Amino acid sequence: MVNPFQQTPAEKEEYVLEMLEHGYGWKQIMKECHVSPNTISNVKKKFFGSSDGDASKSTSQVSKETQALKLFGEGKTLLQVATELDIDADNVFVLIKSFSV
Repeated sequence: MVNPFQQTPAEKEEYVLEMLEHGYGWKQIMKECHVSPNTISNVKKKFFGSSDGDASKSTSQVSKETQALKLFGEGKTLLQVATELDIDADNVFVLIKSFSV
C-alpha cells in the first residue's frame, strides 16, 4: 500500500502503472495508491496510448450532422445513414440536401 504522505507523484504514477499492468481494477488502484480516477486515466493514456486510436473525439461527442457527412462520404445510402444514426429518414434527406448545396 502506498503511503500518500511519503510517496512523490512520480512514485505513485509508477505504482499505478505497475498495478494496471498486472490487471488490477480501478477501485483497488484508487484504494491502494490513494489516487483519483483521473490520475489513473492519465497514467493509462500516457503509457498505453489513447483508447480511441486516431480519433480525437468519441462518436458520442460528434454531431449527427458530422456523422452523417462522414457516412455519406463512405458511400452509404440515405437509409443506411438513417439506420446507423437512429434518426428519421426525413432528417437525413434534409442533411444531404444541405451538404450538396
